[in-house]
Amino acid sequence: MDDLERVCRLPSAPNAVANRELNLVSHLTLPADICDTDAMEKVLVWVCAPELSFAADEVSSIIRLRSADFKVMDTDVDWPDLARVVSGFRPTIFHFIGHGDASGNVMVPENGHRVGYNAVRVIRTISAASAELTGVFLSGCYSVGAGPDLAQSLTPAGGWVIGTRTGVDDDLAKYFAERFYSHLSGSAQSPHEAFEVARCYADTIWEDEVPHAIWSEFSRLPPVSEMSRTIYTCIRRVFDRPAFQTPMRMELSLKDLADAMEDVIHALGTGEVRSRRYGVSSASFPAEWLNEATISKFVVGLRKKVTAAQAALKYATEGTAGDYVSPTLINFDGGQTTQVEWMKRLNDVDRKRNAVISAVNKLIADQGVGKLPSISLSFSKAEVDGAQQEP
Repeated sequence: MDDLERVCRLPSAPNAVANRELNLVSHLTLPADICDTDAMEKVLVWVCAPELSFAADEVSSIIRLRSADFKVMDTDVDWPDLARVVSGFRPTIFHFIGHGDASGNVMVPENGHRVGYNAVRVIRTISAASAELTGVFLSGCYSVGAGPDLAQSLTPAGGWVIGTRTGVDDDLAKYFAERFYSHLSGSAQSPHEAFEVARCYADTIWEDEVPHAIWSEFSRLPPVSEMSRTIYTCIRRVFDRPAFQTPMRMELSLKDLADAMEDVIHALGTGEVRSRRYGVSSASFPAEWLNEATISKFVVGLRKKVTAAQAALKYATEGTAGDYVSPTLINFDGGQTTQVEWMKRLNDVDRKRNAVISAVNKLIADQGVGKLPSISLSFSKAEVDGAQQEP
């Protein structure tokens, strides 16, 4: 038995609970957002063996827990459609009901057949489809035979996996799941506490026959308290650069501006912050931070706004002969476009960048991080109205 197993395999006797809690605190400190049962739990139940005698009852027992804090969805889709369903529902917990084997495979429906896939790879697929996933319950025989590798397949936020080491009776599987979720949706302070309660209840009936175990993975993110102080500062620094400060009419290099916008897209995907002058900046941060649920959702929307600013820049500079914006804009593209049209296009680039700044400021509001200033429009309405109307 390795060290992780000694920490995570919970006792069957109630009088060992206190000591085991001390071990869990000292060795496996989970992020607060995993242990906080005040947050909405979204459970996706995937039924892969409806013929099991207690499968329907197990599903019903979980569905009955639906509430303002506990959302449940059940499905029996085929394997090829699972990621689509997961990404649409974005579960925090994935619950599998079906068969497993001693080789670490779970049996899933695919094209009218039942196919065995490695449980680690199945969890990895689900985790990739839902950044919010923090818990997996594999209700079936031999479902955690792969041990800690199962938990390591979760997102960088860490989490937990529950399953069985050997075969399990249908009635025990249903009973254990019902007790676990009932406590998790009620007074439990963590998934581990809910597991311990379910284990103790099951032991009173099945004694030493209970094969369930829980595995946990350390969070690869910094502590929530630390991340909340730093991630907003890091996001702000990504945009604290001339590319999001200088009006278009003052821009000295269109190429540098285009490169800077591409650098921003790069930072939102990797955490690596590059600058025009110094290369990779000390403002870079771990890419795993981008997987935190709030930041991940923010980044998806922000990338679209940056892309819109890039498109506006490309449109505004089509046909230009030089690499800078002339203050007069006369013959900027060889006299093919009116001065007023150029002014409007450059103002649009400023506006699109300001939309990015507004989204960043909305994220960092009330986080003790100073707001980013808006970009002044390159041309006032009066200047646009008085500009040349002909090329």
